[in-house]
Amino acid sequence: MTKILIVDDSAQVRMALRMCLRMNKDWIVCGEAENGRAAVELAARVKPDFLLLDYSMPEMNGLEAARMLSALVPECAILMFAAFATPQLTELAKAAGVRAVLSKDVNGIRSVIEAIEVIASISLGTSNASLSSLATQNPLGGMSERQSVN
Repeated sequence: MTKILIVDDSAQVRMALRMCLRMNKDWIVCGEAENGRAAVELAARVKPDFLLLDYSMPEMNGLEAARMLSALVPECAILMFAAFATPQLTELAKAAGVRAVLSKDVNGIRSVIEAIEVIASISLGTSNASLSSLATQNPLGGMSERQSVN
């Protein structure tokens, strides 16, 4: 089972992500947190395989949390979810240990699911796909050009 930790200050976003992620029988949502500080504490206990991390949160934002989380659980793939995925944010996020920055647009949840699938298949050695290949997809079929991955 692939363990996924959801971190977002919006209960509605967490619920929507949880509902979509639970549709894959091989994935389990191992926890939820509403800010970066709570995410760091929870990740230390549950050791997730993936962490969906909002950028803008109270107490500790996603970049600060990513820096701590990448050191605390280095085997965890961190995906940042942001209202606006800019090149500047992507650069900062990559330096903090984030694997991909995804935009919270109309196709945001689909992009998260696709990114998890790609990273999981690369980790298992079952795919030649890369995250960078997702960035060129048509916005109606997945990630838009605004979304950045590394």
